[in-house]
Amino acid sequence: MALIRESLAQGHLLKVDPYAYTPTVRPLIDHEWGAGTIAYFATQWLGGRAILLLKFALAFATAFACVAPASCPSGDQLNCDGPDECAGTSTPVCCGVDVDNGTGQYPSCGVSSIGTSCKTSAECPTHLATSCTDTTTVVLCHEKADCSDPNNPVCCTFTEKTATITFCIDQNTANAAGATCHP
Repeated sequence: MALIRESLAQGHLLKVDPYAYTPTVRPLIDHEWGAGTIAYFATQWLGGRAILLLKFALAFATAFACVAPASCPSGDQLNCDGPDECAGTSTPVCCGVDVDNGTGQYPSCGVSSIGTSCKTSAECPTHLATSCTDTTTVVLCHEKADCSDPNNPVCCTFTEKTATITFCIDQNTANAAGATCHP
């Protein structure tokens, strides 16, 4: 992000890395320019939470690529997309879990697994990760009535390009991220 920001300020792609502590090759080969560009403009548009939303949206999009859940590792199985798949059971909440693997630098962390499963409300407290060793847990929803946690009472859809995810969250976070909330 910093290299893209500096390139925009200079009016051209950089040929030298001004942030490198040790000597680098010349001309500079920024192999992460695409990710840096997306992250830079997303944060300009949505603020600091954009990186977390990008990560979560991409992780869910990657997880949905596994078409046959039984063939996926257990942590990457998508067993529900909302409470309707969990209704009438002792585990009525569709819980989405994104487990970071400790690599990367927050908020651009590596993902160990991402999946959904039916759980109880107590087993799925909403928590947005704040480090690369943290786990994000959200309650997936279709409408506001699906959100029983008083701290996260609204059902909102977060969109990044073509990836979307809908979960229960507080109104301030939804507003800050430009989410669309459902009645």
